[in-house]
Amino acid sequence: MFVLYMLELVFCSLWFAARLSWSLVKLCSRALCGLARELGNLMDAEERAFHCRAHVRKRCA
Repeated sequence: MFVLYMLELVFCSLWFAARLSWSLVKLCSRALCGLARELGNLMDAEERAFHCRAHVRKRCA
């Protein structure tokens, strides 16, 4: 009986560790995707500002 209890305890701890690690993977993945999205938005905004400045320079020259 003690062996079954120990097996159940090991199984539950492994299950908990697997669920925790999967949750951490999902959390890190979402954080990295959000960071990449923000970086892309920042680069797009910089590119739009550069084209706008270039357009203004052409018009003023």
